[in-house]
Amino acid sequence: MASSLYRGRLGISMETDTLSYLSSLEEDVWIVKEDLLGSISHVLMLAEKNIINKEDAKKILSALLELWKNFPPILQTKEKYEDIHEYIENFVVSHAGIVGKRMHIGRSRNDQVALDLRLKVRKELVEVMRLSLEFMGSLLKLAEKYEHQIFPFYTHLQQAQLGLLSHYFLSYFDAFVRDFERLKFSFRITNFSPLGASAIAGTRIPLDRLYISKLLGFDGLIENSLDAVSSRDYMLDVLNSLNSLMLNISRMSEDIVIWSTMEFGFLEIGDEYSSVSSVMPQKKNPCVFEIARARCSKVISSYLYFTSILKGLPSGYNRDLQETKIPLINAFLATKNTLQILSKAVSSLKINEKNILKHLESGYIFAVDLAEILVEKFNIPFRDAHRIVGRLVHYCIANELKLTEIPENIFKEISSSILGKPIKLPTELRAFSTNPVEVLKKRRVVGSPSPKEISRMLSERKERLKKLEEEVYILSESLEKIEENVIENAKKFLGSSNRE
Repeated sequence: MASSLYRGRLGISMETDTLSYLSSLEEDVWIVKEDLLGSISHVLMLAEKNIINKEDAKKILSALLELWKNFPPILQTKEKYEDIHEYIENFVVSHAGIVGKRMHIGRSRNDQVALDLRLKVRKELVEVMRLSLEFMGSLLKLAEKYEHQIFPFYTHLQQAQLGLLSHYFLSYFDAFVRDFERLKFSFRITNFSPLGASAIAGTRIPLDRLYISKLLGFDGLIENSLDAVSSRDYMLDVLNSLNSLMLNISRMSEDIVIWSTMEFGFLEIGDEYSSVSSVMPQKKNPCVFEIARARCSKVISSYLYFTSILKGLPSGYNRDLQETKIPLINAFLATKNTLQILSKAVSSLKINEKNILKHLESGYIFAVDLAEILVEKFNIPFRDAHRIVGRLVHYCIANELKLTEIPENIFKEISSSILGKPIKLPTELRAFSTNPVEVLKKRRVVGSPSPKEISRMLSERKERLKKLEEEVYILSESLEKIEENVIENAKKFLGSSNRE
């Protein structure tokens, strides 16, 4: 076991099983680059403010850059450490000598890990944003491909109203735009620096907190030192954003699973994204979309796990917070993997127009349209029109007729029983079955699945996607440049003259 730099207060070394139980080294691999980045920035600031001399800073930076260069295999060690911070500091001391012990001046593991997590979370958020836009792009391509494909929309899993398949894909595009905005908000509240708060109440060492904040590209400081080290509420927003995104993915996956069944047969998933049965030769299983539903549960459980950790904590730093990395890691991984595979899997969908038309013919999906025609043509209250059409559907079911096949005399009889006088069967009803798109052309409200509105929404969503892609590109480039700039500053510092 490696000797600890921190155990001056205690008389004997930590028992091996205790160290194994407390160690977060396995999860800390997730933030090792961020810890190095934060440590390099901290040392540059210490040197800039003459808190440590430049020669000591060079030795420390040389060791830190050696670790950076050898990332990720740096943790190939059999020795036990409580966390990544202890590992890195031990490495620096062993390579830089006694001056390595100056690296931690003015800093606590509390504000150190708070910094690491914010650096990592903002990077992960940008990656999720990028992947979500790829997925949204796949949905837009499907909407464009099936722009004019009529499709039944459901409430309570019962046929409700006629629509267009493109409208369905656009509806989820819009939902994912809202999820994207949640991710952006999560990025904004994450992007503040806690470093300099020390353990909980600051330090007498004259650190320049703004120097590090600016160097690492933060939007500012989490000013209050207690808030800086103990708050993790921004992570709740992050997990909630991932949760919302995955819930939408789960709901959409459920639709695809149902619509791919033999009973519906509306669509078929590409063979390359399907599985088979070990015993039933006829099976083609939508396993990718089923696993997507399950991965949503992993994100939900991560949110609950995280909330349960925070629920009972007193103010200040508590070791419980070490465990908050686990739900974050799980949630980000599940979300990213799901977005990656579904972007390709949804693109493989093939629509069975024949089966869709067959289902439309067997239902009574034009009922609302007929009721509204009665209101417009005969100026009768909608509630009366609703009753007339309801009675017509009842008659059709009993007599195994389609709504478009209702006899004229029956229509007059039913309308007369409700209105006190008969009205004429609208000629539009017969045309519903032969040209259902005409039904959709009469939908007048903004956002309805009329061909005109679909065309407008498609055009606007394409432009929206381009703008969002530009935003993510700028964010991603910015984070890369920040990282490159910190490393470049450290290298320049190492190359600077001893006389400086």
